[in-house]
Amino acid sequence: DHELRTPLSVIDGYTSLLKEGESSTETGDLLTIIQRHATIAVGAMDKIELVLQSSTEPLVEKHGTVDVDLGAMIKSMVAEINSDDSFLSLNGRKPEISVVGSHGEASAVVVGGANLLKRALWEVMVNAVTHSTNGKIKVVIYRTEDTLVVEVEDDGKGIPLGHDELIFLKFFQGANVQQLKRGHRGMGLGLYLARRIIEQHMGRLLFVRKAQSVGVFRFILP
Repeated sequence: DHELRTPLSVIDGYTSLLKEGESSTETGDLLTIIQRHATIAVGAMDKIELVLQSSTEPLVEKHGTVDVDLGAMIKSMVAEINSDDSFLSLNGRKPEISVVGSHGEASAVVVGGANLLKRALWEVMVNAVTHSTNGKIKVVIYRTEDTLVVEVEDDGKGIPLGHDELIFLKFFQGANVQQLKRGHRGMGLGLYLARRIIEQHMGRLLFVRKAQSVGVFRFILP
């Protein structure tokens, strides 16, 4: 882990320094590409580390719990995705993400590991963006009598029949993964990790089919 993470962090740091003193647009663009890929690699290492931890120890106990406003957290993630030009739909369009429901209100607060819940939501949100056709993403937040529900829906081709549970298996990648650009194909760990995190919060993460291949990812948290 450290043998790979440390040099990547050094590359990222020195690239930032070079960019600050670089006046050439072409060289600056190349440095941006290098920095972005170093960031992706470090993120992949973080994901692998969490996957390994989730198999051997209680993540929530290790990371601790606080009151987490999922409405505010989702708003922050939407802003982060919108500010990054590398996030595009299959048709090369910038995502248009709408958030409906208990946005920023006390009713969207749950108790859990803030970084863990952000990771779980992030994996599903990014999955929705990269598999959407035209970048239309809808996030709905609502409360039932004793749970908080978050649903994420995109305008992509959906998930083939019979794959509702397969997509949550470690290393599983769907047939349409070849349509994704390099850097967004992933390792088949995102949805697996998201479900593990939610289950360790005593919740559930499901793919709920609405019609044929079209459906939503539904988070259910106590």
